[in-house]
Amino acid sequence: MRGKISVAFYDMTTLYFEASDEDDLRKTGFSKDGKHQCPQIFLGLLVASGGNPIGYEIFEGNIFEGNTFIPVLEKLAKKFSLGKPIVVADSGLLSEKNRKSLEENGYKYILGARIKNEKEIVKQQILALNLKKIFFFHYCRQQLLPNN
Repeated sequence: MRGKISVAFYDMTTLYFEASDEDDLRKTGFSKDGKHQCPQIFLGLLVASGGNPIGYEIFEGNIFEGNTFIPVLEKLAKKFSLGKPIVVADSGLLSEKNRKSLEENGYKYILGARIKNEKEIVKQQILALNLKKIFFFHYCRQQLLPNN
């Protein structure tokens, strides 16, 4: 890939097992599916802007997904010579620690946030843009990649 990836998307999902036994990988933890009694694993996936998978990592089912973001990004960037793509991730991966780490490592990023959790001034600035969902990614891309 040699630095040809300009945008990469990272997300996590859980896979649960209809079994009650845990092992070294399958652990009970917070379940997005509401299956708190079932052991699960986490799958972290990094994909390119065209939806093509770059790589993935599997984690114990009781890990906090925010702690997977930077290690997976750095490991896959090194393994596939990605350079420094713009990284897009959802609010489940948003933390001050991750944001600082992205900046310290030279990444541009788009991290989703819940507008209801933002300060009133930020809400007003976002609403003043009068963007429709379908154009939001295009707008962000223009802001970050004005020459593309």
